[in-house]
Amino acid sequence: LDSIASASIRKIGDFKTRHLANTAWSFAVLKYHHRPLIAAISAAAMPIIKEMSPLSLASTAWASAQLAYLDRQLLTAIAESSLATLSQPESFDDGVAGMALWAFSQLDDLSLAWQLADCAQGASSLSLGALLGACERRCMLDGELTLWHRLARGGLSSVAATAEVLRLMDAGRLDDACRVLKRLEAEGLSNPASQVLWRACGSGGQLAAFQMKPPHRQDPHDKELRLLAYVLTHAKAGDARSVCTAIEEFGRDVLMPAGQWLKVAGDEKAAVLADALGQAVPLTSEEGPAYRVLEVGTYCGFSAISFVISRPRCQVVSIEAEPARVAIARSLVAFAGVSHLVEVCTGHSQDVLPWLAAKADARPGSLAKPGFNAVFLDQCGGRFGSDLRVLEASGLLTPGAVVVADNVLKPGAPAYLWHVVYGGSYETEIVSVEEFAMPGTEDWMSVSRYWPVTWDAQAAPPPPSVVRRLEWEADRMRMRAQDSVSGPGVSFADWAAFSERMRASLAELGISPRPPIADRAGPATRE
Repeated sequence: LDSIASASIRKIGDFKTRHLANTAWSFAVLKYHHRPLIAAISAAAMPIIKEMSPLSLASTAWASAQLAYLDRQLLTAIAESSLATLSQPESFDDGVAGMALWAFSQLDDLSLAWQLADCAQGASSLSLGALLGACERRCMLDGELTLWHRLARGGLSSVAATAEVLRLMDAGRLDDACRVLKRLEAEGLSNPASQVLWRACGSGGQLAAFQMKPPHRQDPHDKELRLLAYVLTHAKAGDARSVCTAIEEFGRDVLMPAGQWLKVAGDEKAAVLADALGQAVPLTSEEGPAYRVLEVGTYCGFSAISFVISRPRCQVVSIEAEPARVAIARSLVAFAGVSHLVEVCTGHSQDVLPWLAAKADARPGSLAKPGFNAVFLDQCGGRFGSDLRVLEASGLLTPGAVVVADNVLKPGAPAYLWHVVYGGSYETEIVSVEEFAMPGTEDWMSVSRYWPVTWDAQAAPPPPSVVRRLEWEADRMRMRAQDSVSGPGVSFADWAAFSERMRASLAELGISPRPPIADRAGPATRE
């Protein structure tokens, strides 16, 4: 890569706009920081910035932010060139908008991000998530409220407004929260969760509760919104167990017969999580929690609620990148009556984890503080390894912490498994389970005890090339599953067949479910 970078610098004057963007993007994807190269790309891009396509502009901005080369002059020029295309509905591209908004949300000054957000009125919930998360981490409440108000449209009208109410309540602005709740009632959008919040604000009387309108089938959050409506109808307010039961029922009884899948760690997986939490070395504070759980990948809040049910004195900090899911999870957590024990943070793990490590949240009553004795990785499996390295390096993991990763067979996380099985800091057991609400499909969960060591055995031996191939196959299946709206998706039978192939390939690497690691042969042992 150094040779490629040096050759690129020598020939940078011959690069067309797409070559500059593609080169920057490639090095950023590889997380290879070559400052002279990115500086050369930045200098070469400035004179021809107006010739760059919207995709090239966004890719260059994204790469610069990924590589922490925040050239204000370059980013300002990119923003100015991007404004015109992002404001035109016929040329608007949400993926381009999302990349640009994430890049500009990394700056200390968020004014460029706000300019783009104001122009990109068609931006999705996910694309606005980077700016929302930046406002949240910087305690910019007015910015959060502005974005939640903007998201309160279409299928998200009620749930985004509920998120707005919750943030107002967190800030002690109960009168403002009540005004939003009354507006929901007037618009026929209040629901049983609204009633819970109305009572929590200390207001007398009752709000009218309307049945949630079914979302449009083309709504990108159709499944999750139907889940929310089902739980609010079938569960009991303030009863966390009934909320979790209703979530599992929705996955098994509503979605499964229709060939759809709900990505929650229910049934056998929930039992594995509860058992793993019991293995964690409790925190020693007499007044504070005995268990502090970090969850990466909230989805709709099922596991976060399950954790606080399974153990007394348990607090959960959960991370979710998609604001629509953040809003749904916060609604369910509030309805379950455990908002004082569960905090859902908005943002990508690569943004939130360093912030958690750097300092405690300044907001009164926040649970987001360093030091966790249990971690549940339930985001994209391709990020398990990089997120775990941040946790290790930052001191967020306490000695004896338990790290559980889901879906390490389906679609798989081969590089991560190699690290926790053969690295010197972990004692790992892999548990085979049937995937929740997907009969006949095997999946694995890895349960790892963290014992930090300073000697060379902390690093796993370099993985063989087959691990990289398996990672590629896992990413392909992940993309197929995520593309179920425009593509065929992945059937239950396809998942079962894929799991069998991945299992056989991992077995050749000495990675299999049970027995415990002490009885398993491997290139690394711990004394």
